[in-house]
Amino acid sequence: MKFKPSSLNSQEISEHVVRRRLCGENLEFILYTYQPGAVFAVHQHPAEQLTIVIQGELIFTFDDEEVVLVTGDAILIPPERRHGAYVPTTAGETRTYNIFSPVRERLPGA
Repeated sequence: MKFKPSSLNSQEISEHVVRRRLCGENLEFILYTYQPGAVFAVHQHPAEQLTIVIQGELIFTFDDEEVVLVTGDAILIPPERRHGAYVPTTAGETRTYNIFSPVRERLPGA
């Protein structure tokens, strides 16, 4: 199935975060667009998560550390690991590709 991530239906999940989502049988793809100052609340899920920053800067927060990602960086988050994220107010618009497996039943911000 060919698609353009930017053409997927969008859902504004907060004042500063837009989600575009596509699901297959075992894989979930999301394009997130974050505005400066966006905060993604701490959460966890049974899916493994791969996040790739395609534009901007995103900081992941974990119980014991913060991980700064910039354009071209990626992070693999194991299932059930508590995490959150935010975009610094000094960063520009930030966009990420996110892949989850298996597909999640309940989405943060939904």
